[in-house]
Amino acid sequence: LVNSGSSANLLAFMTLTAAELGERQIKRGDEVITVACGFPTTVTPMLQYGAVPVFLDVTVPEYNIDVSRLEDALSEKTKAVMIAHTLGNPFNLEVIKKFCDKHHLWLIEDNCDALGSRYTIDGETRFTGTWGDIGTSSFYPPHHMTMGEGGAVYTNNPKLSRLILSFRDWGRDCICPSGHDNFCGHRFSGQYG
Repeated sequence: LVNSGSSANLLAFMTLTAAELGERQIKRGDEVITVACGFPTTVTPMLQYGAVPVFLDVTVPEYNIDVSRLEDALSEKTKAVMIAHTLGNPFNLEVIKKFCDKHHLWLIEDNCDALGSRYTIDGETRFTGTWGDIGTSSFYPPHHMTMGEGGAVYTNNPKLSRLILSFRDWGRDCICPSGHDNFCGHRFSGQYG
């Protein structure tokens, strides 16, 4: 959990900049496919970390990414696709997931406007936000489930989960449970510089 959906998007993107990801790490100048018509905090994490958003148009009246242009947006520098499901209307996850798998791209699903939406691919139905590598949600009042404030970042990938927790705790997460600073006595036992 984090303080907002905006922070959830920032944390999700920040996770993919980790050196632990090797060749898949997103670095300055790498490209991320997104939409031209969307919420600003889906795009601002890319800019904050020096990535280059590659904007695709949306279809009307769905206001989701025009998947017919995905291959045109792809370049040697493309590392990820980060887009939101618009107003509870899932984008074409089947096409985008296959595109990301084919080109070894990360998929971040901004699920802040689609909590509870479902999508079926090849007979398997799952909640939106769980098809990609990382999903995000917001609990701000205009969204589906509100706590006044708050957000969440989630993944099924153990390595990404560990990185998410570490980044959320300002890199202080070691082998201790979250919120227990140096409970294990190993927090300062390594040389990291």
